[in-house]
Amino acid sequence: MKRTFLITFLLIASTITGYSQQAKSTAIANKAVVAKILKAFDEGDVNALDKLIAKDAVSHSEMPPEIKSTGVEAVKEMSRMHKAAFPDSKTTVHVMGIAGDTVLAYFTTTGTNSGPFMGMPATNKTISFEGVDIIRVKNGMAVEHWGVYDNLKMMQQLGMMPPPPPPSAPAPMRPGVAPSKKN
Repeated sequence: MKRTFLITFLLIASTITGYSQQAKSTAIANKAVVAKILKAFDEGDVNALDKLIAKDAVSHSEMPPEIKSTGVEAVKEMSRMHKAAFPDSKTTVHVMGIAGDTVLAYFTTTGTNSGPFMGMPATNKTISFEGVDIIRVKNGMAVEHWGVYDNLKMMQQLGMMPPPPPPSAPAPMRPGVAPSKKN
């Protein structure tokens, strides 16, 4: 009885360990796919994107009106447009996490606008804005994408939108006096 229990326990433990190692390997591989996509996008290497993004990949993020294609072709168009506008673009990933088959990357993109961008002439101004890409990976290829980017900040840095108003300083507090409540 003890021997059967021990054998069963060892079989279950090795299965769980094997599954855990496989999940860890898949997570590492999926993160590598996303890192390669970001690098290819920065470098304008549209040929690399063919090996990383499924032909029929779905983006749930709004694309600029100039981009009429879908799937990997839309990403390639976006990469070309971005590289022409910001040839020195650099993306720095701060955090990359994974949940199942989905990778999240929080990053900052910097660059100089030395080419036309979304129908506007170059400003020769620098940008630095944050973004988050959430990418579902299947069989080593990105198949689904959600992206959130601080486009307002970028447009303000380029002088295409007014800057935000300066923050108002809070009124100094006096001891024993509660701050007034605004309705």
